[in-house]
Amino acid sequence: MKIALIFPPNIYQTKQSMPPLGIAWLAAVLRENGFKDVVLIDSIANRYSNEDIFELLKKEKPDIAGISFGTQIRFSAFDLARLIKKNFPELLIVAGGPHPTLTVQDTLKNIPEIDVIVRGEGELAFLNLIKAIDKKEDIINVRGISFRNKNGEIVHNINETPIADLDGL
Repeated sequence: MKIALIFPPNIYQTKQSMPPLGIAWLAAVLRENGFKDVVLIDSIANRYSNEDIFELLKKEKPDIAGISFGTQIRFSAFDLARLIKKNFPELLIVAGGPHPTLTVQDTLKNIPEIDVIVRGEGELAFLNLIKAIDKKEDIINVRGISFRNKNGEIVHNINETPIADLDGL
């Protein structure tokens, strides 16, 4: 299974930027647990537009696209999700980060292109989501996620247990 982890463009770019450690940690946890085919797309460092990211996804052909974002870049992330879903309707789009975590209900209600939201610390929840998908299991038992069920109803699974030893990441 190929997974693309994406940090979308920031239209409010400043001279100083923080590397997207969240997607780097996710990639490390996935790789340590046997999911080696992980692509990181940092649009800030590489000055990628949403169209550049789309072109990369066409080449990479991932099975899952994860988009991590905060409130300041939410519109760019939403536009990216729309672009991806329009061109790859079967591609599962998972959102995570501060904005989706804090606005989970609103985001799933208003951005139908986002299929799943990983809430809070994403390392364990995203790993368990990927494991369930890989085994073709129902995601109803994956802690720390929200999604729309087959009837279009928004489901919020119970929270994932916080990671006790962050240094272990």
